[in-house]
Amino acid sequence: MELINLTSDEVKEVFVEERKNIPIVIKNLIVCISIIKKNNETNFIHQLVLGTEQGFVYILDINFSKPINIFKLSYSPVRIRAWGTYDQEFSLHVLTRNDLIYTINKSGNVNKMHNII
Repeated sequence: MELINLTSDEVKEVFVEERKNIPIVIKNLIVCISIIKKNNETNFIHQLVLGTEQGFVYILDINFSKPINIFKLSYSPVRIRAWGTYDQEFSLHVLTRNDLIYTINKSGNVNKMHNII
């Protein structure tokens, strides 16, 4: 909006030049959270599963410091249910804001199951 309100072309050009190297930051807010067991050997090591406003599902490493899997959905998730263990086979069932249920498996397949309404 600032650029549109500027009057002269010279001022617009200076405005664009000053901002052209500033990265665009898109906030990716966490809207739902779940956990998945790392393996069957221990009940205490889990990995965090996060759903974001931008439609991403992240599985974080066991230190919760970086994503090890990133999946993109068409809509924002509102609830995530994890089945299985990360090291063997897992399935994530993700309910989205538009009432669709997606399944995500270890091989990275994202399948739209059905509309719940």
